[in-house]
Amino acid sequence: MSYIIRKKVNNNVVLVEDPAGNQEILIGNGIGFDAKINCEFTQRQRVKQTFVLKDQINKEKFKSVLENIDAEKVAFLEEQIGWIQEELNTPLNESIHVTFIDHIAFAITRYENNMDFRNPLDFDISLIYREEYCLAEELLKKLNQKFNMELSHDEAGFLAIHIHAARKDENINKSESRVKLIQDIIQIIYDSFDAQIDKSKLVYQRLLLHIRYAIERIVLNKPLKSDLEDVIRQNYQKEYSIVEKAMNCITQKYGIAIPESEICYLVLHSLRVIDEAKNNKE
Repeated sequence: MSYIIRKKVNNNVVLVEDPAGNQEILIGNGIGFDAKINCEFTQRQRVKQTFVLKDQINKEKFKSVLENIDAEKVAFLEEQIGWIQEELNTPLNESIHVTFIDHIAFAITRYENNMDFRNPLDFDISLIYREEYCLAEELLKKLNQKFNMELSHDEAGFLAIHIHAARKDENINKSESRVKLIQDIIQIIYDSFDAQIDKSKLVYQRLLLHIRYAIERIVLNKPLKSDLEDVIRQNYQKEYSIVEKAMNCITQKYGIAIPESEICYLVLHSLRVIDEAKNNKE
């Protein structure tokens, strides 16, 4: 199969097109050194990684990325996307080549214009999407070193969401909304028991992670099952009633029904919240 060169991004990154019209982003040492636009690509054996762009919208958007973002930044970020895919050992949704690069380019523009940036979701994202967040932190270090910048550490949370969305093949807004859903559930539980949130406490972090996996189970229709459900309902009737009412509010707001089994386990976590609140008042 022959490939026609459509864009030389730099000496290590080339955009080509196959006979079917699919675009491929090729990464490899020196593969673009002698690349000539609209000529056949002949360095296939030196290609280290390949990313295919099949969606027409993504093709057009990536073309815009190449036209509007510095080629050195695009090439560097394409190499980093390759590194992320290797670290996760899983294919990434092709949209990451548009959304991820565009987000980082805008972050750099904010930095260059001295626009302060804070991400209120950052800490929770670091727990919810832990593996992706670690990669995002490492990428931030690379970016700051490569381009002599000091991008805010708060950027790591949003980069992690982009990575998670590409990894799970879902919309970025969905990945971000899930974080906000988890925060809402935590907030309403703490409010229900008149407790103050302290994110540094293990009680908060355990609850957050439990809710994260509870939401995944609910989305996949794989509810948690336990022989303790009847025991929890009988021994903690007041707490169960409060948590059940709180989860009804979540259902009304997000359209997500929380199964009784998940409510029971939230009751157990809520007992820790109650104990912590009592200790803080003593």
